[in-house]
Amino acid sequence: MKNIKPLLIAFIAIVISVASLQIMLLFVFLHQLQSLRQYEHTQIDPLVKSLVQVKYDVVQIQQYLTDAAVTQESDGIADAKKNTRQCRKKYRGNQSIGTPDASFSGFVASQCASIIDEWAANGRHLRSKP
Repeated sequence: MKNIKPLLIAFIAIVISVASLQIMLLFVFLHQLQSLRQYEHTQIDPLVKSLVQVKYDVVQIQQYLTDAAVTQESDGIADAKKNTRQCRKKYRGNQSIGTPDASFSGFVASQCASIIDEWAANGRHLRSKP
């Protein structure tokens, strides 16, 4: 009986230590989760909103060019050129697009302008086909 009491005390101490360690790990993981959530709201959400706007602008230009190709009228080309110039100006001059990180935002803005230029070039090619 005397040998069981120290073993029981050691077992209880080990159980308490393991439970304390698990609680500490839980708090560390919750803190990391909160940090990720904050990162998502400050970095990712603005970028997604900006990319949705880019998608809208690209589709708008594509629509003008598709209409011009189908109707064989130059009004759509003029509208597409005007819209392309506006979008290019908006994205090339905007260094705050996407995230608060200026270097990454500048990269995203230049990529958006490149996408718009590419779509416009594809549309002009489509218009020139018989």
